[in-house]
Amino acid sequence: MLSPVNTYDQHVGARLLDFFDAATPWHRSLWNPSLVLTLKETLEASEAFRASARGKESLKDLINHAVKLAGSDPGTGEPKQRQLLQKALGTTLPHDGLDYLTVAGITKDIEAQYLARWSAVLADTNTRPRPERTARAVAAYLLDLGFSSNFLHRWWTYRIRHEPGTREMADLLRDAHQLAQSARRTFDVLIAFETAPRSPAGLPPRWIDAASASAWLKQHHFGAQGIRQEGGMLFQLLARDADSAVEAATELLDNFAARLEISTNLPWKPPVPTAWVANEQRPFKLGRRTRKVHVRALEREAQIYSASTPSIVDAALELLAPLQASSPSAAVAGGWAAIEALFLDRLFADNSQSTGGILEGLRRGRTRKFE
Repeated sequence: MLSPVNTYDQHVGARLLDFFDAATPWHRSLWNPSLVLTLKETLEASEAFRASARGKESLKDLINHAVKLAGSDPGTGEPKQRQLLQKALGTTLPHDGLDYLTVAGITKDIEAQYLARWSAVLADTNTRPRPERTARAVAAYLLDLGFSSNFLHRWWTYRIRHEPGTREMADLLRDAHQLAQSARRTFDVLIAFETAPRSPAGLPPRWIDAASASAWLKQHHFGAQGIRQEGGMLFQLLARDADSAVEAATELLDNFAARLEISTNLPWKPPVPTAWVANEQRPFKLGRRTRKVHVRALEREAQIYSASTPSIVDAALELLAPLQASSPSAAVAGGWAAIEALFLDRLFADNSQSTGGILEGLRRGRTRKFE
């Protein structure tokens, strides 16, 4: 456990648990991507710019952000490497050019040594960054590697609060570095259904019948009593941890549900709200945790059940709803669309077509031509 008298380590530890805890309020959550992910996104943006799928100014803004982030992050490496990285980022970063390949090579080095370098920096009390900066950098790096927040919360809780003896954060980061270097593993995940999600094309891939599902549960020492099921889907998934494997299985179910409903108009049969992972001692709760997206003004202004004429705000709220618990792709698309919807009034302020007309056209599956 961390030393109770080391206020710096205690601060970093408390914030790490905040970032990985599902119950943390949104304003105390982690919002920034890691240095590694930012550099990877910059490389992807360079490729998109070459394909005319991204604008020059957008690429430039992302490069400038990467330069600023790399300049202040100890995980970047020695000063010479930091200077080389910033010099390569100082160009337009043409795809597959020398500067592009330089950034790609340094990004791989940073990803492999990131937490080891942070551990070395924290060992020197004169050079270590502020605790909030440290916690954000470490948490973002681990989450961007693909570890689930539930797994990381358990992993850090044990070492910060329950592990025998007293350790420093720099020492714990060496353990975290070893964790980060571990390879993805294959997990067998079973998701059962009370009613099989049949379609005109038959049952989904990886489907096993009820008897096989019960036998699998017994084989892996899970109690099958009281579980009503007509069969299930048995996935084999590469993941960092069991929680991540269950999340990946949930993504696949969302994809199957969308395909079924769009192609056949048949309702998707929801699975049993429990998933089982081979060689794990406990079942996993199936379903997404809410992202704690709250618009408190609706409650304060008594507008939850407003019967007024629908406005652009109502449209934005409908688009915002997927942020609460939908799949990441739907959440990102809905959230971005909600932001854009709020600008419709401004965009069409001088247009003959009102916002109300636009919304009515969207409801009926058509819109008038925008002049």
